[in-house]
Amino acid sequence: MVLLKLKTQTTMSKSAAIYALRASLALQGLVVVPVGEKFDAVLPSNEVATFHPSEPKPVAGETVISLSDIPEFRWDTAQHLVDYYAQLSDRTAVAVPGLGQSRVIFTAQTPLTKSELRLALETVLMLNGLAIVEGG
Repeated sequence: MVLLKLKTQTTMSKSAAIYALRASLALQGLVVVPVGEKFDAVLPSNEVATFHPSEPKPVAGETVISLSDIPEFRWDTAQHLVDYYAQLSDRTAVAVPGLGQSRVIFTAQTPLTKSELRLALETVLMLNGLAIVEGG
């Protein structure tokens, strides 16, 4: 885990703050990779070449989930994230041994459609070496 603290002497525009954060991450060997229009993934520079997330597929008429209705996962168990994913997908999550020990972080910054949110959760799991596997 990398702890990054950015302190500025003056106020910054949004674009200047994004640039400063990206530069600070780069100094730590981390790269910001865009994933569709609404997502960015932060990963070690040596993993960028093998990172191939799915693109969000818009669904006509899909409603947007408000930010207040999207839970925040801060060092929460991967099992809780999988349980929420299952709820979004109208499925039942099956507990996997060890999944309760894996910790994940996910915070939405903007309202998302259900398909965008599922993609974001799948990406969080993928970045933690986990995946959703659909069963019978």
